[in-house]
Amino acid sequence: MGYIKAFIMDNQGAGWKSFDELTADELAELENAINTQESNIACVICFKPIPQGTGNTCDTHKGQQPNW
Repeated sequence: MGYIKAFIMDNQGAGWKSFDELTADELAELENAINTQESNIACVICFKPIPQGTGNTCDTHKGQQPNW
């Protein structure tokens, strides 16, 4: 079975967190962003902002996979 992670950016840095590691404030902020559609979408390779509904990579990285 899979699991869901959120990419969190704050004053302490940035990185992926499992939902069970999120604080109540982080969960509330994530829920609010989803409900109000204020979430920012970024390319999974270079993190450049991209329009919603265009996939998960920018035009430069279309068809490429991240090296995780």
